[in-house]
Amino acid sequence: MKSNPTTASKSRRSRVIVALVTAGILSAIGTGSYVSWTANAGESAPIFDSNHGATVRRSIDVDSLYTAKAEESTPTDSSSIAELTPDRTVSGRVSWYGPGFNGRRTANGERFDKNEMSAAHKTLPFGSLVRVVDVVSGKGVLVRVNDRGPYCGGRVLDLSEGAARRIGIAGKGTASARLEIYPMEHCAAQDGATAGRTFDSEGRGVMPHGYSVKVAELAGFDEASVLQHTLNQQGYSQVYLAEIHRDGKVRYQVLLGLFSSDRLCGTLIAEVADRYPSAEIIHFRKGMPMRMELATK
Repeated sequence: MKSNPTTASKSRRSRVIVALVTAGILSAIGTGSYVSWTANAGESAPIFDSNHGATVRRSIDVDSLYTAKAEESTPTDSSSIAELTPDRTVSGRVSWYGPGFNGRRTANGERFDKNEMSAAHKTLPFGSLVRVVDVVSGKGVLVRVNDRGPYCGGRVLDLSEGAARRIGIAGKGTASARLEIYPMEHCAAQDGATAGRTFDSEGRGVMPHGYSVKVAELAGFDEASVLQHTLNQQGYSQVYLAEIHRDGKVRYQVLLGLFSSDRLCGTLIAEVADRYPSAEIIHFRKGMPMRMELATK
């Protein structure tokens, strides 16, 4: 039986069309609709470029990513602060005085101001700085001795009314307290300072190590104490008061913050520059604040 030429021709054409369609589908699968990739060690995944129908491999330098991350990280803070042990500690009852003595001459010749951080003691040298701690509350205040007393038996110190309010004993009249007297750090500093010591906001003797911002240097302890307390009330957690003996005179510095480098002081000094135009960065060396140009010598 002979085949129909027309039917055979149609059959061949159908096979050709099927073959072409199959090839087109396989081609489309190979180039666009599906990408097969087998991961090799150290090789990044290919990124398909739909515009050009080609697979592009991009390499990532992992080491550079770690380097960039390290550069973004904050440097380790190497600043530190050590709390000092008092040279002398005395426990006993403390009292306070104020209204009836305000404006009178103290034993060292000054005018008594009931609001200042001062105290009367029987034997301590005038100008001595003493930390007074209420043993019940744990609150402390730093005061300066400028008067003699108290003369009531069993009492070891008379506080000014302002100092009594500061530690919360004004309403009691008297309280059990601990007196702490801290050692003076002696040195031969480049700026003429021969001795000094630093106190934190609670009146503790401390030895800071690092960089800080000095906002003021004052001749009077009470001015410095008020400024320290004011800054602390404004939310600054690290406020230091440094007593400096220089050229036979006593000066008091108020300092903010403690950082591991002078660069980290930049934001803080910019923040206080309007209020304290003479603010400058200093370096604590053995607990003593040194000006930057002298700290490197």
